[in-house]
Amino acid sequence: MMLKKRIYQFMTNNFKFSAEDPQFRRVFLMNFVLPTLIFILLIFSWVSYAIALYPVLASNLAGLVLAGWVLYDFHQRHSVFATAIMIVAIEFFNLLSLFWFAGFNNYVLVWVIVIPVTAYFLLGRKIGRIVTIGFSVVVLIFIIWHYPVWKLQGYTLVGLFNLGFAYFGLVMITSYYELTMQEALTNLEKKNCELATVMMTDHLTGAYNRIKLDEMLASEITGSLKKRIILAVLICDIDYFKYVNDKFGHLFGDKILKDLVEVMHQTIRDSDICGRWGGEEFMIICPNTPLDRGIHLAEKLRRAVADYSRQLPEPVTISFGVAAFSPGDTDETLIKRADDALYLAKNQGRNRVEYL
Repeated sequence: MMLKKRIYQFMTNNFKFSAEDPQFRRVFLMNFVLPTLIFILLIFSWVSYAIALYPVLASNLAGLVLAGWVLYDFHQRHSVFATAIMIVAIEFFNLLSLFWFAGFNNYVLVWVIVIPVTAYFLLGRKIGRIVTIGFSVVVLIFIIWHYPVWKLQGYTLVGLFNLGFAYFGLVMITSYYELTMQEALTNLEKKNCELATVMMTDHLTGAYNRIKLDEMLASEITGSLKKRIILAVLICDIDYFKYVNDKFGHLFGDKILKDLVEVMHQTIRDSDICGRWGGEEFMIICPNTPLDRGIHLAEKLRRAVADYSRQLPEPVTISFGVAAFSPGDTDETLIKRADDALYLAKNQGRNRVEYL
C-alpha cells in the first residue's frame, strides 16, 4: 500500500495534479514516458557501446542526460506543455540520429511509430499533427535518399509501401483517439461548469444560493481583514409574503421573487453580491462599503421595490437589516447582527431599514 502511494505521488508530481485537473492524463503519461525513455536510452547506450556505434552512443547519452534533467525540472516547475515539447524533441532528434548513423540496418524503421503516438498524446491533436507531418517528411526524404542502399539489404518498394500505409493507419487511429479524448474532456468540463452553476445558484431566481453566499462572505471577510477595508452586509425580507402567496397563488409569489432579484441587480453595484438567503429572504454583500453607505443602499433598494410594486395588484414592501464588519467579527457574528437588525425592522412596523 505504501509503495502504491509513493508511485501515485511520483506520477502526480507530489500530488500537485489531481484527477479533476484537465492536465492530469498528460501529467500521468509524461511521468511514465520519461522514466521509460531514460531506461531505453540507457540500454541503447550500452548496446551502442558494445557494437562500437559511437555516434549513436553520443546521441543516446546526450538524450539520456537531457531526459533526466527534464524529469527533474518537471517535478520542480510542473510545466506541462514545456515538458511535453522536450520529451517529443528528445525522441525526435534521437530517432533522426539513429536513422542517420544506423540507417542501413532494417531495424531502425520500427521506431517511426514512437513519434506520432507521443506527439498526439502529449501535445494534443493540432501540434501533434504538425510534429508528426514534419517527422514523416524527414523520414520519407531519408528513405528515398538511401533507397538504393536499403534495396541491397532486402527492402522492396512493396515492403516500404506497406510500412508507409501501416504508419499512416497508426497516425489516423492515434489522431482519432486524441480527438475523441479532447471532445470527452471538453464535454466533461462543460458539464462540470453546468453542475457548478447549479450548485451555486438558486434555481428559481438565478441569484446565488445560500451555499455560495456563505462561501463568498467568508472570502470577502478574509479580504477585508487583509486590506483593512470595511464590509457591509444587508439582509432583507419581503413583508407579509405568505399572505401574498395565499391570496394570489405560488406562481404569483414566484414571479415576485424573480422580479425582486432583477430589481436588486439593477440597483446594486457590479461589485456587490446578491443572493437568496432562504425563502423570501435575500442577502447583499457590499465590499468596501461602510455602514452609512450600506444603509443608503438599503433605502435605495427599499424605494426601488416600492416603485416596482405599484404595478402589482397587491403592494409589496421589503424590510432591511444592515450591519458592517468590524475587527473581531466572524461571518456568524456579522450575519447575526444583520439578522437582528432585520427583526428590529419588522418589529418597528416593516417596510423600513434598521441597522446594528
